Amino acid sequence: KRHGYRVGLSFYLSLFDGGKKKARIKDKEINKEKILLRKEEARLKYERDIADLELFLSKEDSFNKILKELKEISKNSYNMQEALNKAKES
Repeated sequence: KRHGYRVGLSFYLSLFDGGKKKARIKDKEINKEKILLRKEEARLKYERDIADLELFLSKEDSFNKILKELKEISKNSYNMQEALNKAKES
């Protein structure tokens, strides 16, 4: 007695895919190259930013040194002016 059920196995193998596999592989290679280029670009930007920061800090150190010297000159000038004022009063 049959109940209307049928069991089977189906298998499909494509021998020619119209070049889709090669296109997918080429796509993956292009994406990989893009990622590597972005990585290199990020590395170069990082190195440039570090160099800019080092330059800024070295200039800041020079600026602070000059500022300190100017303060000292100003202080000496003020002291000399005070001494001259006292000498005039005497």
